[in-house]
Amino acid sequence: MACEYGDIATVKMMLDKGADYNEYDWHEKSLVMIAYGHRHTEIVKMFLQRGADFKSCDSWR
Repeated sequence: MACEYGDIATVKMMLDKGADYNEYDWHEKSLVMIAYGHRHTEIVKMFLQRGADFKSCDSWR
């Protein structure tokens, strides 16, 4: 997963192609929280700038 490994270029490309930044992984964690958990702040910023729901940490909300 690009946001887990800090692959900024791939995350940007996927977002530019319309990927849903409010998706959850199979552990039910949001992509924002995955990037945050791995300290990939540039990716977190990208998600938030595009409107990701920062209040939604996991699917349990």
